[in-house]
Amino acid sequence: MTRAPRSAVPALTARAVFLTSLLHLGQTQTQTEQPLARPTSTTPYVRPLNADCVARDLGLADLGGQVGDALYFPSSFVLPVSSADSVGQTVTSAAEGFSITYYDTYKVVENRVSNVTYVLYECGTDRPEPSAVAENAVYFQIPLTSVSVSETVPYAYLESLEVVDRVVDVSPYTTSACGQKQVACGEVAPLYTDHVSPGFNETALAAGVAVSDAIILGSGGVADVELFEKDGAPVSIPALAFDAENDPGLLNRAEWIKYLGAFFNKERLANALYGAIVEEYEAVKEASAAAAGDEPPVVAWVSHFEYAYEPDEPPEEHFDVSFADYKGDLVADVSGRMVADGAAALVAGTPGARLSAFSNDTVEFAWSDPEGVNGEKTFGSKEEARAAFEKMLEGVDAIVDETYSADPAGYDFEKEYGFAPPPLTYRLDGKLSADNGYDWYESSFVRPDLMLRDFQRIADSVRAGENVVPDGFAFTWLRHLDETPVVVTADACTRISACGQEAAPICPFVRGCGDGTTALLQEESTCGEACCYEACDASAPARNAAQMAAPAVILVTLLVVFVEALLQFC
Repeated sequence: MTRAPRSAVPALTARAVFLTSLLHLGQTQTQTEQPLARPTSTTPYVRPLNADCVARDLGLADLGGQVGDALYFPSSFVLPVSSADSVGQTVTSAAEGFSITYYDTYKVVENRVSNVTYVLYECGTDRPEPSAVAENAVYFQIPLTSVSVSETVPYAYLESLEVVDRVVDVSPYTTSACGQKQVACGEVAPLYTDHVSPGFNETALAAGVAVSDAIILGSGGVADVELFEKDGAPVSIPALAFDAENDPGLLNRAEWIKYLGAFFNKERLANALYGAIVEEYEAVKEASAAAAGDEPPVVAWVSHFEYAYEPDEPPEEHFDVSFADYKGDLVADVSGRMVADGAAALVAGTPGARLSAFSNDTVEFAWSDPEGVNGEKTFGSKEEARAAFEKMLEGVDAIVDETYSADPAGYDFEKEYGFAPPPLTYRLDGKLSADNGYDWYESSFVRPDLMLRDFQRIADSVRAGENVVPDGFAFTWLRHLDETPVVVTADACTRISACGQEAAPICPFVRGCGDGTTALLQEESTCGEACCYEACDASAPARNAAQMAAPAVILVTLLVVFVEALLQFC
């Protein structure tokens, strides 16, 4: 991430922030065609001039570029940078897919996965025209006020940033309690793309443009779509690409919370949350290393695949073993090891097994392939494949069964595989929505620390020789076969109290004074308004960077005290 130089951001303590955002559920599934829940007008949504916007004493007005020598994004409110002066400096990060650069009056966000550049500028100010960005850069007034979220994973990040009250519609498959509440309110996002055919549904895009200032399209979202006209001019679709799933590494994916945070001026919260997640992840990793014995636990990720391409033809069917990088990381970081040194090694040592035609990290024990998708090296019968699969599992201490079931509570391992489950068999369906959506495929992306805790429990169980539940600890997403899934419903949502709830203001960091100076955001709403600022002082010079950073210390201290008190109360 990038920033024009200024002073560093005071960080919240990791423990204080660690539980400030309780994430809920979600499932990314293939959507079927959904009825549009929004009007199909092509008139672009126009964000309101409200408490989110930079203002002068005499009301909201376009301030132009810079107010005196001050910043719209003081260092104390944004992501930390290496230089004392943050203007024009890129913020460093572990995530490979994005960067953020801060300037006095705007910030530039680059999504390297989808190859899109965004220029973000404060509501209430003139749109900047930076010469150093791509001609096709997409401009957003921030903070965003009305966001359409048609996929489940981004919603989990928005929930952690505490901005779900700015989400106008959601995927019908979300497993978040608040997402389920929005679906119950009829706030269902149109299907912008079916993930199979190229391009976008123009009717759906028209509906999204009519109600939102940003459409989060998920991985591969594009920004230069121009499908509509208004007053004879093309209307660009406000597409916001989100690609956390495509960034390698568990912590990399979690850091995309900073990416979305930039669109809501929530960088300070995002930075603190990410820091807490990293701290907890490393703590679990160190604890697992300290408890490790001479023999590392051996874990296999397995599933049973069965799919009929045509109703009257036999299905493609096989038992699978996955070696996806993030799965190997979870096992290795609790001092365990996978069943083999990789997919290729398992294939080489198992006559009849083959690599998947769609994934070099998946091994298939196949016996039925009517479409000839994968070609050679299949077993002659289901019995032969099962025997080889069971033999492979003889050296495994615990398995993670990824087989999808529409009825997780009634899942029968023996019926699925044809043999009794090993004693330490775990599933990914430990946390579900009311419609049996798997939360593992939604909110786990933003909480790898909790993912690792689940695997720490597996490692502890292997060492104990039985499934164990340490005091004060339960699974978040995994469950032992003998355990019942936890079902989360809309009633558990506390952040949205009613349909169409008005969004809480996100106050600008500065207020413009009539003489060109600025007044800083204050720590408490003592003025009777949603956003309180220092009084404008006509005799005072414009603030410098050090002066602008100071009030944030008070803000941070008060937030820490509040969160600590809340944790004690809970």
